[in-house]
Amino acid sequence: MLTEKQLSERHLGIGGSDVSAIMGLSGYQDKFDVYLQKIGLGEPVDSNSAMEWGNLLEPVLIKQYERTMEVEVTQPAETFVHPEYSWMRANVDGLIVGKNAILECKTTSSYQFAHWQKERYNLTPWPYYLQVAHYCAVLNADYADIVVLVGGNDLKLFRYERHMEVEKTLIQKEKEFWENHVMTETPPVYGEDSILSFLPQATELDFFVRKKLIESESGKKYLIDLKKQMVEMERLKKRIKQTQSKISDLGMDWKSEKASIRSCIKEENSTFISG
Repeated sequence: MLTEKQLSERHLGIGGSDVSAIMGLSGYQDKFDVYLQKIGLGEPVDSNSAMEWGNLLEPVLIKQYERTMEVEVTQPAETFVHPEYSWMRANVDGLIVGKNAILECKTTSSYQFAHWQKERYNLTPWPYYLQVAHYCAVLNADYADIVVLVGGNDLKLFRYERHMEVEKTLIQKEKEFWENHVMTETPPVYGEDSILSFLPQATELDFFVRKKLIESESGKKYLIDLKKQMVEMERLKKRIKQTQSKISDLGMDWKSEKASIRSCIKEENSTFISG
C-alpha cells in the first residue's frame, strides 16, 4: 500500500503500475492517461472497493507468503529510484529478507483471472509481469514473487526471473515516453491498441469501422488532433480552477476589508456622537 508521500511523488517518474499502459497492455488506462497524470493534468485515480480490499488484504497475503515460503518479508516505505534513470521509480510491497528479491501482492476476481489465463495459461499475467520486471530493473533484484488472491479464496504464486531483453525493451520504451512526451509536454502518438481502447466500444461492425479509421492516414491524423484538443481542454480546466481559486481568495480578502471599513466607520460615528 502506498504512503501519502509515495502517492504525492508519482508524477516524478514512471512507476511499475504505469508500465503496462505505456506498453499498450493495460485494460484500465493507456499511455495518454499516464501522460496527463505525469504533466499534472490528469485526474487522480479514484479509489474503489477492489483497491481498498487489496490494501486491507496485503498484510494477510504477506503473512501467508512468509508461512508458505518460510521467509521473512519487510515492507519498505521509501520509493526506490534507478541509479542511472531517475525517472524509473519503484514502490514495492515487500522485500524478502536474506534474498535479493521482491514480493508483490495482488487481489483479483475469478473472472479477470480466467481472462488472463486465456492469454497466458499458467504464466504471469502481462500487467503483473511488466510491473515486476520494472521493479527488478530499478532495484537490480534477482527475482520477484507475485502472490495473487483470486476470488477471495484461491492463492496463486508466480515468479519472475530476470529477463534482461525484456527489461532492456522496457527501459527503452519508458525512456522514449518520458523524454519525448512528458519532458516536452508533447502528447504521445498512438498505435492501434491505444486508439482502439480510447474510442467507445460497441458492436463488431463498429470495431471494423474503427479499425479502418486508424488504418487510414486521415483517420490517424484526426485521432491525434482529437487527443491534442483533449490535452488543451485539460489545460484550460486547470487554468479555470486556478482562476476560481484566486477569485475566491480575493472575495475573502474583500469581505475582510469591508468588515474593517465598517468597524472604522462605527468607531468614527461613536467618536463624533460622544464628542
